[in-house]
Amino acid sequence: MLILAAALWPACLVALLLGAATGWLMRWPDGRVARLAALAVVLLSATAAGIAALEIVPGRAGLWVETAALLLVPYAAGCGLGAVLPRAERARLSPAGEGREG
Repeated sequence: MLILAAALWPACLVALLLGAATGWLMRWPDGRVARLAALAVVLLSATAAGIAALEIVPGRAGLWVETAALLLVPYAAGCGLGAVLPRAERARLSPAGEGREG
């Protein structure tokens, strides 16, 4: 897996940037269904990483699983980062009393 990461670092960088752009455009999930979908992606990522780490799938299909696990993690991290940054920026720029009824 380490050799795969060394060979695919440009793809990991692209996955991170693509995830950040997606997270920035889509924002943080507000509804219950969206949060469940985000949880499903995290569970899928953990499952793929576990299968890749245990080397359950041999051969070319195993390479595909390892590549998917390797690229899904930076994509999901980029989505989270892209969704959180605009929210943090709005909180930093808004006045302290904004949004409160006086």
